[in-house]
Parts: sequence; C-alpha cells; structure tokens
Amino acid sequence: MCGMPAGTGLEAWKRGGTALRLESRSREEHPMKRPTDRLVLAHICLWTVTSLTTAGADLKPIWQTPAVFRTPEAVLYDNTRDVLYVSNFNIDGGFLAGRTKPQRREFISKLDTAGRVLALKWVTGLEAPTGLALHDDRLFVVERGNLVEIDVDSARIVDRSAIPDASFPNDIALDGHGVGYISDNGREPKTGIYRSADGRIEPWIPSAQVSRPNGLLIDGDELIAYDNHRKALVAIGLADRGIRTVAQIASEAPAIGDGLIRVAEKTYLVTAWSGPSWLIRPNGSVTALLDTSQLTAVSGSQVNNADGAYVPKKNLWVIPTFMDHRLLAYHLTIDGN
Repeated sequence: MCGMPAGTGLEAWKRGGTALRLESRSREEHPMKRPTDRLVLAHICLWTVTSLTTAGADLKPIWQTPAVFRTPEAVLYDNTRDVLYVSNFNIDGGFLAGRTKPQRREFISKLDTAGRVLALKWVTGLEAPTGLALHDDRLFVVERGNLVEIDVDSARIVDRSAIPDASFPNDIALDGHGVGYISDNGREPKTGIYRSADGRIEPWIPSAQVSRPNGLLIDGDELIAYDNHRKALVAIGLADRGIRTVAQIASEAPAIGDGLIRVAEKTYLVTAWSGPSWLIRPNGSVTALLDTSQLTAVSGSQVNNADGAYVPKKNLWVIPTFMDHRLLAYHLTIDGN
C-alpha cells in the first residue's frame, strides 16, 4: 500500500511555489534483492488529491514504480509497442566514482505505460548508459564513449561505435532518416554535439557554440538543446547549423536541460537533474512546474528529475529519479488539452 506518515494525511501534499511534495512511509526493499527473471509489478499509488494548476498547466500524480531500478537516467516511449525503455546508469548506485575501466554491468529495462516492469534486465552488457532514441526496430543507446545499437525484437546488442574524443556523451536524438545527434556535457568537451550518419560519428557543433548540452530533441528541421553558456534553450538548424534562442530560463539550478521533451507543437518540458522543471510555450514563455527535489526519497539520497518521457495519447509524463531508483508518472494537461 502507498501509506502516509501518521498524523500527516493529505497535509503532506503541499505547494511550494509550483512545486509539489508528497510524503510516504512506504519503503521498498533493496532492488538487488528482488528477482529479475520475472515480471515485477509496479507499486501503484493513486493519490486522491487536487491537481496542481499553474498558468494553464495541470499536473496530477498517477503512479510510481518500486525502487527496483539502478540509477535510472533516461526513459523513452516506444509508440509502436506501447512500452517504455529505461537506461540504468550505475548498478552500484549514484555516479561512477572509482570506476577506472569499463565493466559493462549496466542494463536497459522495459515496462508498460501503467508502470508494470515487464523485464528489469531486458538488455544487459552496457557501460553506464544514458540517452535513448528509437528508429524503426533499432534502439540506440549512449554509453561511456560509445553509441550502442540494439535490435528491439531480439533484445540483443548488434553494434557498438566509438564516439571520438568524447568527454561525457549523454543524450541522442534521431531525425526521420535515422541520422543521430549526440550531446557531450563533460567538464571540458571540445565538441558540444556529434552527428552520426552512414556508419560514422563526427563532431558537428563545437562546445564553443553550444556549451555542454545534455538533453536533445528534434522538432521539424531543428535540433533543440540547452546551452549552458547562454542559459537558454536554443534551436539549431539541421541544414545550416544556425542557432537561435528559444527561451531564457532564469534559474541557477544545477544541470538544467537534463531532459527535453516535446509535449505539443513547439511546446517543451525542460528538466534540471537537480529537480526543477519548466514548460516552454511557442511564444518563449517559461512556466515553472514540478520540482522533484521537494519530494521525499524512498530509497536514495534525493529525488532527481532526469531525462524523462512523454506518452502523448495518455498525457503521461514519466520521470526517472536517478538517485532514488524509481520512476514517477504524472498526468499533464496543458491549456485544457
């Protein structure tokens, strides 16, 4: 059951600006003690609370998984199969401090859109995977130093290509032809964004032009990214590499742009790994939304707001919490839609 702390009831749900807070005494057992060769049922929580509405955006919690993941970094929705894929960044939890050589112990998980884990270790043998992208029947995964290609039907790794001189390659976005764009948000990367096409991965945008981008998405003929130098969401022309500012985000929150999600025409969700999130509308207006740092962790030190996914037909926003080892799902309605 999804219990509340004694004496708190719904007062544990509170508003801090546009942030939401939910306290729960539910604690999951250590995920590594759970069986991994069978279907793992989600710890479904239906929170009977009033939806948060701020500047036309309505947000309501729907479900959360158990803390069975291992540092979930990115979630991707597969519209054809109606499932979600999750990259598990570190099997030991947290960051990679002390890891001096590849171990390839991490994995990709698969679950349905109701939060039920279908295969916790769906594909194994990865090295700290982060960003995910899908083209036809191939799932592309960014890992340390490489781009990995997975055949979705067989759940097998079929290719692994080195990303030249990468510092910390992070996210990937694919256009309609399968051309990939890979971000590098390491400490001092030479290349901000790489381009992958025809079996070759090459520098595309130097970090001097777009500084340490993380999340990426393609919208029409432009690549959307967050530029840490401009402190702004920018759009990069796929044809001419021209850069224009989409919106300024006036925040000092660490790691802005971890997640970029298109939720409607020229309308985006931008998340900061540290917790905050914003809705960017076509006119460039910025509306603060959920701050996961205000939520209570159930298995880790904090609740992060990493690279999430959006399920359009359900208006479902799925958030990987990184340090807290679980996924959270919210129903998001924008301007009544």
